Amino acid sequence: MKYYSRSQHWSFNDGPKFLHTTIIFKDNSDYYITQSGDPDIGVLEPIDMTLLEPKKIPLEHISPLWEKGLTICPEPNRNGIFKKTPDLPSYDGSPRLANPMLEEARVCETILHHPHPNVALYLGCVVADGRITALCFERYSQTVEDQLSMGRKIDRHHFLTQVQRGLGHLHSLDLVHNFIWPGSIMSADGHGERFVIINFGLCVRRGSALPQTLDPIPVLDNATTAEFENDEFAFQKLIEEFDERQRGVD
Repeated sequence: MKYYSRSQHWSFNDGPKFLHTTIIFKDNSDYYITQSGDPDIGVLEPIDMTLLEPKKIPLEHISPLWEKGLTICPEPNRNGIFKKTPDLPSYDGSPRLANPMLEEARVCETILHHPHPNVALYLGCVVADGRITALCFERYSQTVEDQLSMGRKIDRHHFLTQVQRGLGHLHSLDLVHNFIWPGSIMSADGHGERFVIINFGLCVRRGSALPQTLDPIPVLDNATTAEFENDEFAFQKLIEEFDERQRGVD
């Protein structure tokens, strides 16, 4: 068993309050999870697994059964591929992580058959023992959120035009993204020549119920279903945030 990842969990209801650190271990294709009250565990010294008693995560809780019609990525380990795996630090002992991955695989299958230069290139899923363990995409350079945080100047017209084209393509497929913000858009090469929409975990067919998520999503007030208007609202919020964060950047 080897150390895989760690993440801190905080509450911000009454100011920042540390809750715990979640630690993930991996043994071949199996994952194990545990928690620690130490916010710095694993930072300076290796983590002693014997003191933490990690518990195995049932595969069916995080990896849905593959279904016929979903493309399997032929070369998932080649350079230039990003593999999206379940959000293991948010695992709560229930099977709630498995179904969203299956839903995203179904949405991405539609995107795979209808590619667009401003929508992330989907390459298929990874399957082990009949279950989907990851979704494969072309790897891109940086999120726009990262570029804005670094104070990088971005061509406004170029950026917004390409995001709008990507959204228009998704809408032509009857898909609503539901999570348009700077972190869901990437610069393909880091130089701002091409921008692509990523992150289809909340993307659903128009008219479907809005996906449940712990993250605040930019949609119209009182919206209960996924509609194009939600993405259009989010796009306007994106413009406002972009202009605010680019103000004064040379």
